[in-house]
Amino acid sequence: MVDKIKIVLVMFALGVLGGGYEFYDFFNADLIKMNNEIESKRNALNQSKTELAKLKNFSAGLVDIKARLKKTNSEFEEALEFIPRTLDLSKLLAKLNVLARNSGVDIDAFKPIKDENKKSESSEKSFYQTVAVELQLRGGFAQTVMFFDQISRLKRILNVESLKMVSKSGEENRGPASVVTPLETAVLLKTYRFSE
Repeated sequence: MVDKIKIVLVMFALGVLGGGYEFYDFFNADLIKMNNEIESKRNALNQSKTELAKLKNFSAGLVDIKARLKKTNSEFEEALEFIPRTLDLSKLLAKLNVLARNSGVDIDAFKPIKDENKKSESSEKSFYQTVAVELQLRGGFAQTVMFFDQISRLKRILNVESLKMVSKSGEENRGPASVVTPLETAVLLKTYRFSE
């Protein structure tokens, strides 16, 4: 029995020595490796938290950017009413005819003119293109002025570049019954279109 106790004691001592070695090995190698892994995971977590904070700030700013972009697009669409993307001369003529009829003048001629002063391809491009139109009007002075006043109230930009008025009244039209002196007016209008 003494041998059995010795064997048990030896086995116990070997178990304690083996456990002690494993414990020592754990503290020296595995524990250091685990601490290094924990530290690298903490660093990765901190880096992810920093990126998350940046993304949250960006997303908060994104709402503001979207609102500003929507406002800018709205302003651009309003500007397109003044300088449209396309120039439909038939619509322009129709609009001018309505204004002329409302003012009491007649449009005798409507003639688009090619712009001879176009910039060459090598020069700086502009965001708009100019289109000139010659008009021949017939009507009284007050009616012609009223026509130009109505043109000035259009949303679309129309500039009167030159204006020449010639009186067409003869002696037969003079007198108290004839208050309106007929005029023939030559006008050079310039309008603009947005170039993309």
